[in-house]
Amino acid sequence: MENQSFSDIAVVACGTLTMELSHLGESGFPDARHIFFTVLGLHETLRELEKQLIQRIQTARSKIDEAIEEAMLAHKPLSEK
Repeated sequence: MENQSFSDIAVVACGTLTMELSHLGESGFPDARHIFFTVLGLHETLRELEKQLIQRIQTARSKIDEAIEEAMLAHKPLSEK
């Protein structure tokens, strides 16, 4: 089986998974560029959960869009080399 890489993505996860994902990240998997967590216990207040998920997803998108833009700027077309 081929090794899966997450180096070009951002992960948005429940704060309950902070320890697990941090531990896994130290071992090299997932190798996500960014991991964003919501606050623990938001399943009790769904409106706040929704608000934080939207914020974390927007932040994740902006970080990955920046990375994609940087990568595209770093690669010049062959005609410019």
